[in-house]
Amino acid sequence: MKTVNLALIGAGGIGKVWSGAIRKTDGINLAMVADVDKARAEELARGFSGCVSSGRWEDAVAASGVSAVIVAVPTPMHYEVGKNALTAGAHVLIEKPLASSVEEAKELLDLSES
Repeated sequence: MKTVNLALIGAGGIGKVWSGAIRKTDGINLAMVADVDKARAEELARGFSGCVSSGRWEDAVAASGVSAVIVAVPTPMHYEVGKNALTAGAHVLIEKPLASSVEEAKELLDLSES
């Protein structure tokens, strides 16, 4: 089985839920945790071998070797973070709601299909 290197953007409540699911899933390596609260990102990353942390979501999107991203940030940031992750070529899971508007959601969908 191929291992997927994953970045988790958002280390708050939903990010912690996702980290628990990641821990239980074979074939996923949590490679990076990013959160505007760097200490919170560091704390979550410490629970995973080899996982690094950052206080900037941009670092997670640009991280070498990361092929998938979970976006677990406040809804107003879903579009910007998701668009950048998709543009970088990552597989992207965005927490609900997908975006703050139908127009933003349609653009993210179009990007994901291109």
